Amino acid sequence: MAPTLAFSLIFFLVALGRTLLLTALPLEAFARLGSAEYVSYLFLLASAGGICVSLNLPVLLKRLGCRGVFYVAASLLVLATQLLQVDSVAVFLLGMLAYLAANTAFEITLSVYVMRIVPRDELARFEPQRVLAMVFAFTIGPWFGVFAADRWGSAAPFVLTSVLALTAVIYFRLLGLHRVMSASADDAASDNPLRNVRRFVAQPRLRLAWLVAFLRSTWWNTLFVYGPILVVSAGLDKVTAGSIVSLSVAMAFAVPLWARLGRRIGLRRLLTIGFGATAFMSLVLASVSVSPLMLAGLMVLAAASASMIDGAGNIAFLRAVRGAERSEMASVFGTFRDAAQLGTPLLGSLVLLAAPLTTVFGVIGVGMFGQAWLCRYLPRRM
Repeated sequence: MAPTLAFSLIFFLVALGRTLLLTALPLEAFARLGSAEYVSYLFLLASAGGICVSLNLPVLLKRLGCRGVFYVAASLLVLATQLLQVDSVAVFLLGMLAYLAANTAFEITLSVYVMRIVPRDELARFEPQRVLAMVFAFTIGPWFGVFAADRWGSAAPFVLTSVLALTAVIYFRLLGLHRVMSASADDAASDNPLRNVRRFVAQPRLRLAWLVAFLRSTWWNTLFVYGPILVVSAGLDKVTAGSIVSLSVAMAFAVPLWARLGRRIGLRRLLTIGFGATAFMSLVLASVSVSPLMLAGLMVLAAASASMIDGAGNIAFLRAVRGAERSEMASVFGTFRDAAQLGTPLLGSLVLLAAPLTTVFGVIGVGMFGQAWLCRYLPRRM
């Protein structure tokens, strides 16, 4: 069984493989399609496919186990790097589907391992470690992916992503995770994804945990998809756009401090403050007219507010899920990521029909205010 600190490092490898393309993909799509609105439609289609993959992963988990699904995820990521380089919008869409499916499979598989390896009373300490490992990746990746493409050619971030996918598999085996039992007769996944959804929705604490994760992910997706386009449209170059996204993500290095504060004042209060502050900064970003550098500064400040939410990680879900339903409920909970990836371009495409790009952040801000109010229903002892 892997020590929790060593275990958290696999989240770094997986996240870095994802984030090398995080800024490059929307910029590449923008260059091919020439419109932020068309980019929204492309991401919308890809994210819809991601939700279908997430809901059906329990069947794959039941038949292949977590180990097998982890290997499938790595293979899909390597395949995605090949498809995304083909000069065809249709093939690019297939590459996006493979990319999102790989990310979903990685996340759900590792979530099941977290629930098996990390004791419940250690979750509050492990989650900041996990989030911090991912923050390192999200800080390095968006900038380095664009930098590598600019310095070594457009294929560089795709090659590096493939190498990281293979490295993650090697580290997975070094940790001995392939020997950890990943399924049992007691918690084998249901073959009916709709049944799993009904069981999930019937539990109020799981519903609220999903909303917390969904809105947090939606805000960051808005930053990742529309932030670079907003900065480039304002007159700055692509490398600068990647640097600004990386700097924004670097604000989440404060996660251990927020987690410590959460243990003192309660995670419910921390989440309420975090959602409220992020909502306020998002509305400021949407309503002011400033220079490109000041616009970038507001993005970074908004990200600093959003890092407070990350201080709680996924503890609301991890503490609410029943031991006998780990894989099923993890697969449904994991749809928050795909739903956010779907909802972000859907929202963006609708807003862009009648309003400028900054308005997308304003609409997200209103939603964050709503979630700050809903946080009062979280358990007091969380």
